[in-house]
Amino acid sequence: MNRRDSVDIYSRTVTTGGQGQRVSTYAYLKTVMGNIQPYRLNELQAKIWGVTSERQDTRVLRIRPDTDIVALDRALFNGQYFEILAINQWPHHTVAVLVPTQGL
Repeated sequence: MNRRDSVDIYSRTVTTGGQGQRVSTYAYLKTVMGNIQPYRLNELQAKIWGVTSERQDTRVLRIRPDTDIVALDRALFNGQYFEILAINQWPHHTVAVLVPTQGL
């Protein structure tokens, strides 16, 4: 299946709050077109990446090469937010592993 899906990417910025706590905020970065598909992790991958059973709605996103997108950014697809758990830059494409999260 060779779908073209529209995915909004939000860039993560970490600041220090008034009491010294780390606060993450997200700002719209860009919209990318690519292929997003369900991705079932095996037990070893889930353990390495810290994905628990309730977060098994993992997806994989394949897009054209893009160095602006990094791990821990957020993605919005079909009204659902995902955290970019891992990203792999290849010469001809970029692959990102997405796990569901609550909002920005």
